[in-house]
Amino acid sequence: MKSLASEYIHELISESLDAIPFHSQVKWIDRMVATNIPFHLAVHKITEAKELPLEYVETHVHSSPELNIILGDDDTFLFRVHLGDEIHHVKSRSTIWIPAGLNHSIMAINGSGYYICLILKEKADVTYESLTGQS
Repeated sequence: MKSLASEYIHELISESLDAIPFHSQVKWIDRMVATNIPFHLAVHKITEAKELPLEYVETHVHSSPELNIILGDDDTFLFRVHLGDEIHHVKSRSTIWIPAGLNHSIMAINGSGYYICLILKEKADVTYESLTGQS
């Protein structure tokens, strides 16, 4: 009999932000992803984010909804969030819901903690690129 663990328990794998369309790696983000689940799941460990002159995430859109979770070491963990034409500053212990089709970008600008991104997939083998309209 096949073990349920092989089907339901998955190790997070390190991946550079450079591997993701519209994103650029910065030295203070360690990105880990899960594979073979019905979500795009990325956990970002952020160590002492500092606002950079270069924006490391371009505004982009997904064909599926996205949920972001911000959990910082304290309330100085801060993100700049673009939703459509609006810009917001969001502190730790927050969630951000992004409906399918909404232009957005989310960037850590101060502090330390975890940023978790979940994008619903229509089926388990959908790639990030297909969700963002990339080939």
